[in-house]
Amino acid sequence: MVSLALLLGGRSQERGISLNSARSVADHLVGTDVQLKEIIYFDRHLRAYSISRSLLYCNTPSAFDY
Repeated sequence: MVSLALLLGGRSQERGISLNSARSVADHLVGTDVQLKEIIYFDRHLRAYSISRSLLYCNTPSAFDY
């Protein structure tokens, strides 16, 4: 089994795409030999936060802005 961390967010103009892509990656890892150990969200100031998988399914990227 392979363990990995999923990184998402940041301050680029493509931030919303990063959040949506992370959700898609997490969904596609279900049932594979890959274990998603941690999800790290980077806010617009590049501060890192460990978040739960359920937060990937927030309605909008602005829901991630603390």
